[in-house]
Amino acid sequence: MSPRSSFSIAGILAVCAAPLLSSACDVIVVRGAATGDGSVVLVGLYQWSDSLDQPYCLRHADRQTHAAGSTVALSCRVVPQVPQTWAYNYVHCRWRGAEDRVPAVVHAVNEWGLAIASNSLFCGEPREKKPEGVDFLDVNRLVAERARDARQAVALIGHLIDSYGYAMHGKDRDDGQLWAVADCREAWVVECLGGQQWVARRIEEDVYNGSNTPTITDRYDLGSDVVRYARDHGWLDSPKTFNWARDFAPPQAGWQDRYLAISRHLADAARAGPITPERIVEMLRSPVFTRIKGFDQIQSAMIAHLRPGVPPELRAKAYFAAGPDAGERPFVPLYACHRAGWHDVPDHDAVLQSRARLAVPRDACIAYERWAWQQSLAVEHDGNGAAQQPSAESRAPRLQCFHDTVLQRAADVYAQAAAAPSLPETRAEAMLPASDPK
Repeated sequence: MSPRSSFSIAGILAVCAAPLLSSACDVIVVRGAATGDGSVVLVGLYQWSDSLDQPYCLRHADRQTHAAGSTVALSCRVVPQVPQTWAYNYVHCRWRGAEDRVPAVVHAVNEWGLAIASNSLFCGEPREKKPEGVDFLDVNRLVAERARDARQAVALIGHLIDSYGYAMHGKDRDDGQLWAVADCREAWVVECLGGQQWVARRIEEDVYNGSNTPTITDRYDLGSDVVRYARDHGWLDSPKTFNWARDFAPPQAGWQDRYLAISRHLADAARAGPITPERIVEMLRSPVFTRIKGFDQIQSAMIAHLRPGVPPELRAKAYFAAGPDAGERPFVPLYACHRAGWHDVPDHDAVLQSRARLAVPRDACIAYERWAWQQSLAVEHDGNGAAQQPSAESRAPRLQCFHDTVLQRAADVYAQAAAAPSLPETRAEAMLPASDPK
């Protein structure tokens, strides 16, 4: 891998569930009529209670070519490398260890406008133990590096599980994983409940969410031979009665309360008008959302806005927030572009490590977002509001300047919050530097 810049920005939004379990996360997909513009929005919310005080870094990995016969090291195994890997932006888990050797990808969006997010499925005792299989962070990474659209991503996830199995190492009653993958045209959900058993379906509903509980029941489009496996283990009498969530998830599977609460809230939001990334941030910070049981801590959040009809460099747009403290971090808009990575971005891990519960005033977050999101619109449009049509080569320097500017401005906001943590919210606008971006 080429050198990667890292930038720590604290995350808003994590879903924290019952204290007996280590991880609680959500994925949300909004598509069709719910977005209003034909785009697909994928939201990933991540929390791991064993690492609440650890900083999470925002990183970029550029496109790479690899020699024939080379390999790539994952969490607990080595797999063959592919000739070409794609550029992508991602949130990296610093708690994972060996960070320079194994990128730990929580969620990501790549240069083709493919996004991936995941959450754990807690289902009691593992159906199969594959300690040397692939971990969910490995899968997230390989999908971001190798897939160009959602269907390729599903095929790759299935291939990895079929070939190596899903690793259960070091997890508290964590049987499997749910992955949501999306491009600008469609979205899929893939669920694995142990070992080498998995199913996938194309998301047809306008609003979908998964909250650490299986969402696929008796209808799926792809998967391993799960019906035969269930019959061989005596879990059903007839293939006609097969139900993935029921037959593979023992009674301990929970989280339904949070799943239903979020589903109802998103349905109400969809009836009120198009659900945009801005509205998602508002919802996640609203008292209605934060009152949902378990929704009190988040370490990483991604809102990928995947839009058809725009150049690939602009299609791969996502808003990231990473680090401890729910609801107290600004979302930073970034594009996952080849040759438009982040260079010389200052690393502010020390600020977050020394102040694990650093809070940025709410109106400072809003002020930053208002400014940064306006800058992203300026990158995409000319002075008259028309879409920019330069070549990818001429657009890359503008995107590089944009990335450097919005990341540095976010660093300034954090630095001032750290220097004056009790800053009155009425003065929060002053936390933004007065200078305009280049």
